Amino acid sequence: MDAVVAFDPFTLYEQVDPYPLYGWLRDEAPVHHLDEPDLWVVTRYDHCTEVLRDPTTFSSKLGMRMAFGPVWQRSGSDEGSEGMEDLRVLIATDPPDHVRLRRLLSRPFTPERSACTKTGSGLCAKSASANLWL
Repeated sequence: MDAVVAFDPFTLYEQVDPYPLYGWLRDEAPVHHLDEPDLWVVTRYDHCTEVLRDPTTFSSKLGMRMAFGPVWQRSGSDEGSEGMEDLRVLIATDPPDHVRLRRLLSRPFTPERSACTKTGSGLCAKSASANLWL
């Protein structure tokens, strides 16, 4: 790939084989801003950690809109897209909401709680499979 001035990561071409573009971005434009949609593409670990520490500049206020909206807008179909661009998920939430939600959600996933769930799931599976004919 000689040069890339602008690209659209939502085209079918880029989605089928994005790796040459990812390589170019890492080498030539590791922190790249797309004007349309208003989206940052960050490809290196050190830069990603900087981005995560600066939610004012690199906000997630648009939620999943950038991930879902452009694909459906370009496809000309709204099938299955209703409300998805407004989906709010933990990974697309800025502090202080992110910190509050993460604390709430992390409680059930401690090693102790996970072990109880695993044991309970195993007992349920064993009980259910006992009634299966082989």
